[in-house]
Amino acid sequence: MKIQHLNHTFPYIIIDDFYNQDECSLIWEELTFLCYPCKLERSSIERGGAYEKGELLKFTNDTYLDSFYSNRKYSNILNLNRKLFDNHEKIFFDHDSWFFKNIVFNIDYTQVVYYEDNDEYKAHYDSCLTTCLTWFYREPKKFNGGNLHFPDYDLEIEVLNNRMIIFPSMIKHAVKKVSMDEKNRNKKLGRFCISQFLLNHMLV
Repeated sequence: MKIQHLNHTFPYIIIDDFYNQDECSLIWEELTFLCYPCKLERSSIERGGAYEKGELLKFTNDTYLDSFYSNRKYSNILNLNRKLFDNHEKIFFDHDSWFFKNIVFNIDYTQVVYYEDNDEYKAHYDSCLTTCLTWFYREPKKFNGGNLHFPDYDLEIEVLNNRMIIFPSMIKHAVKKVSMDEKNRNKKLGRFCISQFLLNHMLV
């Protein structure tokens, strides 16, 4: 696990090789399972996909694992992504920014998103406190594009296998369009993203 605490007008964290080899194997088992029909559904406004002025911003297939499983113990991903909280201090508190030093969250939701040829996610905000994205793809890489872009700051983060990025959810971000050769399409050789949305539900 290689942690970089960064600032580019706003604070963010990049972690390369977040999961070890055994953990990645378990994650791929579940991603393969989720690729079977009717599990990763096409994004739409009706399904809660992000939109602006009635226009859909998200062109992907996805599912929320918290709704998919009746109990999180059945999900490799929902168990393994507790690693983020197990390493809370060195991931969050060691950052120089007040945002991460004072961050408090007590609930999270996990979504798996898949990008195939011509898929993208136009600039948007997330309705949570902190966004945590982890990327996966089959190697050798069979697509181009798909980098994370922060349009207000002219910052682009390269998508790398088993790379995590954490940033304040109110920062506008986008996923650039993915392109794939015809021979690699519709074989689930595109861009996978495990998105964790961290929130603080105050007890009253």
